Amino acid sequence: MSTIFPISRFNLSNPISGDFETLIDAFFNTPLRNTRSEDSFYSVPRANVSKADDGYSIQLAAPGYSRDDFNIIVENNTLTISTTVELSDDVNTYTTREYSYSGFSRSWSLPKGTTADGISARYDAGILSVVVPTLADGEPSVTVNVE
Repeated sequence: MSTIFPISRFNLSNPISGDFETLIDAFFNTPLRNTRSEDSFYSVPRANVSKADDGYSIQLAAPGYSRDDFNIIVENNTLTISTTVELSDDVNTYTTREYSYSGFSRSWSLPKGTTADGISARYDAGILSVVVPTLADGEPSVTVNVE
């Protein structure tokens, strides 16, 4: 495989319960049915991946988080970006609720020739940018700090 390939997009606050429609919703991140309950309101950030001569760049649209909310881990040639956010208990105080921030997890399979040692991350204006260099073989497990 010669490119970064997305493995998964999951919302940690809405686990898969075994229901077929929930499984499809989680896989495609698009509800099959029109749901309006607060429990089903979630989102998984979209990502753009680009390749340059010196490596790959992943831009994840994740507004509303702080840089300390992100966990970036590389293990077994898989890059995983995740967050865990506590949802407030004041859900019933809203008359209208159009946005919500919840935990998520996204993973990408890294191709041969990428190195985990040089991965860098920056969070600015709601965009998390992760740069994965293509140099030599990296360490089997690396945790990346977000600047």
